[in-house]
Amino acid sequence: MKILNSGLDVLKGNMFAGERIERRKFLKYYVQKYGVNNLYKFNLDSRTRLIYTLVADGTGVAVVVLEVLDHKRYEERFGYD
Repeated sequence: MKILNSGLDVLKGNMFAGERIERRKFLKYYVQKYGVNNLYKFNLDSRTRLIYTLVADGTGVAVVVLEVLDHKRYEERFGYD
């Protein structure tokens, strides 16, 4: 998926390029499934969203992609529909 690779390249250069999601807006789904304590949304294009978190690894901090969602699914997941 070309758009995904392009988005990942952006995040490799700047892991904070996405929009930080406020802790009070964290979904239980992500907390229970992945144990996240930070959450970001990155718009790959006008209709595709990438949800990611930052985790410490042995050499620093890594971007971990949790989901790639189309806009409709993103709105459903986050309760905007």
